[in-house]
Amino acid sequence: MRILHLIDSGGVYGAERILLHLASAQQQIGHEPWVVSMGRPGGGESELEAAARSRGLRVAPVRIAPRPTPGVVRTVLGAVRALSPDVLHSHGYKANILLALVPRRERGPMLATLHGWTTSTRLSKLWLYERLDR
Repeated sequence: MRILHLIDSGGVYGAERILLHLASAQQQIGHEPWVVSMGRPGGGESELEAAARSRGLRVAPVRIAPRPTPGVVRTVLGAVRALSPDVLHSHGYKANILLALVPRRERGPMLATLHGWTTSTRLSKLWLYERLDR
């Protein structure tokens, strides 16, 4: 089974470690996990991408603008389609929100793991992201 793990990462922290352990375990039992790492245009290899490669995992860097424009959604969806996954596993609000805008028939089956949300001040940016993520 080809599984795409999508994440926008600024380092290797809790969510990234969970993703790396999960993808490594999936690979050991015969699946084909990919780490689809979203980052800004012009950015070099991220810490997560390097960590994934060092574990022998497949990595697909996707460089996108920070704002959720239709072009950004098309770019992420294009990367997903190019890899033809059986399932998408999103590990962050950015991928959750971007791909939630796409009908299932166009993106395929998807599940999301919500990592690390805590209570936030009502009507703050973090509060909004959490609500959209859910």
